[in-house]
Amino acid sequence: MFKKSLIWMLFAFVFMTPGWCAETDLTAPPSASTNSPTAQRMLRSGDVLNITVWQHKDLTTTVIVDEESNVEYLFLGVISVKNKTVHDLKEILRKGISENYIVDPKIDITVDRRSLTFFIAGEIAKPGTYEFRPGITVLEAVAMAGGFTDYASRKVKIVRRGDDGAEREIKINTKKLLRATDQREDSRIYVDDILVADRAWL
Repeated sequence: MFKKSLIWMLFAFVFMTPGWCAETDLTAPPSASTNSPTAQRMLRSGDVLNITVWQHKDLTTTVIVDEESNVEYLFLGVISVKNKTVHDLKEILRKGISENYIVDPKIDITVDRRSLTFFIAGEIAKPGTYEFRPGITVLEAVAMAGGFTDYASRKVKIVRRGDDGAEREIKINTKKLLRATDQREDSRIYVDDILVADRAWL
């Protein structure tokens, strides 16, 4: 009898403890940093954007950035995304939907992976556009493009456009990278980067 009473007391204590029965909200959107590479990426023509408004399937859709840097979103119509980032568009949609439909919508925008690219040029075996993947380095990018040509100096530069639209160059000697135990932080490739392999001049 004593054992049964003890078991029931333990059972009641466990299941009546605050937080034990708390449910996890599986419908909540994932937390995305506004400083992430994708959120701060400048939108461009041809981008395929998957727009999700959580718990509102009627507002969830896929749009494409046209040649004039516009997207057309349901009842908000045509929206210019020229010189705007993914985060900027999210804020525009949040404001428009809040004023016309629901208060404080939870919005998530992802860029189709096929739209996330970088370009390799110069003394490279297979120059062209390549699909971006997070964490890719200069050496890995060169390998993807078939390596250097016989005329390459093994020195490269990354041309990168900042949030203000200004371009900057990062010069890297790949021979030093090969000898280094750690990869330099600025040797990583980001979306829309242009990697140029220099020619060796005699």
